[in-house]
Amino acid sequence: MIVDLLSEGIVDQAVAIVQVVGDHNILNRDVRPDNFIIEQNRSGSYRVFMIDFGLARLRGRDESDRDWGKAKLNRDEEGAVGLVMKKRLAREGFELRFEKSDRYMEWAGGDDE
Repeated sequence: MIVDLLSEGIVDQAVAIVQVVGDHNILNRDVRPDNFIIEQNRSGSYRVFMIDFGLARLRGRDESDRDWGKAKLNRDEEGAVGLVMKKRLAREGFELRFEKSDRYMEWAGGDDE
């Protein structure tokens, strides 16, 4: 039970990092659990850090909301962490609650003009 809660909190932090990075107009084409590190502080809580931005790109100056939304949806950065970890933890008998957000769905399907 504690491992479930711990795992969920760590995955939630990783997904939140992916969202904050996206909020800063960055698309990371190499989001995966291996590109995060976890640090335990003196109080016993954990902090998560994304460490690999080698395949990241900035949103193009003239890239429309629609094109940006499509690029973000196609890469599925959240799922690359949340869904992958959900599957990995399920093999160990842990049930991770993860639901992808629709952060870029409106942009990708919307009309930007």
